[in-house]
Amino acid sequence: PGDLVQAALSRGLQELGRELRQIEAADAGGAKHPRFKASDDATAMLMRLS
Repeated sequence: PGDLVQAALSRGLQELGRELRQIEAADAGGAKHPRFKASDDATAMLMRLS
């Protein structure tokens, strides 16, 4: 989880979403990353509290 937060902070959620879709497209059959659909729903929110 910490790595995901750091990636979100450094690269942004939009970029992480694009990366997720690329990973899903490269494994359309779900052999490496099993899932029910070719592309699952993806929602993210990053909050910075000060």
